[in-house]
Amino acid sequence: MGLIGKLSEMRMKDPVEGVLRVVGISMPDPTATEANYRLEGVVSADGLTPTAVTHHGMTSVGHWPSAGDELPVTVDRTKPERLVIHWKTVPNGFDQSRVAAQQLAEQMRSGTAPAARATSSGGGPSNVTVTVNGKPMDLGAAVGSGSVDLSSIIQSAMSTADAQDTSMPEPAPATASNADILARGTAGNATLLGTFPSPV
Repeated sequence: MGLIGKLSEMRMKDPVEGVLRVVGISMPDPTATEANYRLEGVVSADGLTPTAVTHHGMTSVGHWPSAGDELPVTVDRTKPERLVIHWKTVPNGFDQSRVAAQQLAEQMRSGTAPAARATSSGGGPSNVTVTVNGKPMDLGAAVGSGSVDLSSIIQSAMSTADAQDTSMPEPAPATASNADILARGTAGNATLLGTFPSPV
């Protein structure tokens, strides 16, 4: 915590550790490494009713929060708009995205990833086709208004593909350029979990 934060805490009449849930925040200049912010949120703590507050300050763009994030704070229960955010304990955007990606990958491996919704333009059943090793696999009809478990679809498609084609794939080179990947790679999908400002 910086000197300003320590002075702010010293002026508090009834300080307590709490949480600030971000509802909205201004965006930094894309070229900045630190920037001033205006934050709208809800602060809560033991003995303090959740209170909407507006907070101003400066922080590194690497720690820039998003709507929905919860930030650790020290707040004055007698004046909730007087608070100090503990930025040094807030993970930066890169670390948050990396952890989220690892958690999603583990969920997908264990078959507990969130189900995806498959709908047709007419609102009725829609055919689900998955491409495995370059071969389209028709998995039949899915209910348009229901949910489809992607992990089950992928496992079913891979089992079907293994039964139909037992040939060994050509081994990939030890290193591959972008051109190699485009020429020899397998098309797939990636889930974007978030973006974050660069601290550079």
